[in-house]
Formats: sequence, structure tokens, C-alpha cells
Amino acid sequence: MKPLKWILIFFFVTLTPLFVLLLSIKVSGVTPTFIKQTLERRNAYTLLIDEIETSLKDSKDESARELLPFLKKYVTPQYLQGKTEKLIDDTDSWVKGKATSPVISFAEIKKSIPPNLLTELSSLPKELEKQSPEEGGRFQKELDKFVKNDFSFPIGTYLVWIKTLYQVYRFGLPIVGVILALVVVGIYYLTSTV
Repeated sequence: MKPLKWILIFFFVTLTPLFVLLLSIKVSGVTPTFIKQTLERRNAYTLLIDEIETSLKDSKDESARELLPFLKKYVTPQYLQGKTEKLIDDTDSWVKGKATSPVISFAEIKKSIPPNLLTELSSLPKELEKQSPEEGGRFQKELDKFVKNDFSFPIGTYLVWIKTLYQVYRFGLPIVGVILALVVVGIYYLTSTV
């Protein structure tokens, strides 16, 4: 009986931290509301706009710098916050199996872009391709899809790992809890009969 007891103790020592981790995630409340509030408290939207503006100002590409006034007019921190919060809610529903794959759409911006700016936007990958052919080609494909899909970007394909992780967590917590309870009962039984 001693080897079985040590095996059960090994499982207890191994599974307890996993169970505590999964339980703490459940109790801590990493919810869409928590994520949205954290982003807002950290001024993430304003910081992102500032970073984009700095990148465009410092760009050597003239067409990229021409985007700056347009972006300042349409892409505000409030606009980004609204898009991000909708994406967080849509992703949460999708992960839980209540909705289809999340998509972020900027269709209203596409309608506002002057045709010449759209043409210049399409030329950006060509400039990138001169510097890095592989990256430029990949970026061109993504940009073409983005423009053809009315400035919409399917996010679900990039977040499949979150959905998988959620499923593991969702089923893992009760399974680990039951196994841990059986291990404790087994240890108690083996200890009391020795």
C-alpha cells in the first residue's frame, strides 16, 4: 500500500497548485468589464493614438504622413475605446459559444476616406516590399482583404488560442477538483488503514 500512498501524495502535490490557480482565475473575476476598466484607467486609448501619431510623423513615407490629419479627425481615443469594448464583448460571447467569430469593422471610416487616400494606402505595402519582400507581400494580402471586406478584420482566427484556453479552463477546473478530492479521500483511506 505504501507505493500507492506515495503516488496519491504526488498527485496531491502536483494538482493542488493547478487547482488553486484555476480557482483563483475564476474567483478573481477577469471579466470583460475588468479588462475594459483597466484599459480605460491606464489611458491605453490615448497612448495608442499618441504612438500612432508619432509613428506617422516620423515616417519617411510621404503617404503615411498624409494619413495623419485624417486619422486625427476620425480615430479618436473615444472611437478606439468604443471599437475595443465592442470587440472585447464580442470575443467574450464567441469564446463562450454564444456568438460567431468576432470581427472588428471600420466601415464608417472607409466611407470617409477620399479616393486618392485609399489609393495611397494601397501603395504602402509596395514601399514595405522594397525593404522586406516577404513582409510586404504578406501585408499586401492582408490589406487587400481588409479593403475588400469593407475595412473589416476577422479577429477570431487570431484568437483561437483564447477560446481553446477557455475550454480547457472551463472543463479543467471541475475535473481537477474531482480528481483532487478523490486523491484526498484515497490518501485519507490509506493513512487511516495503516
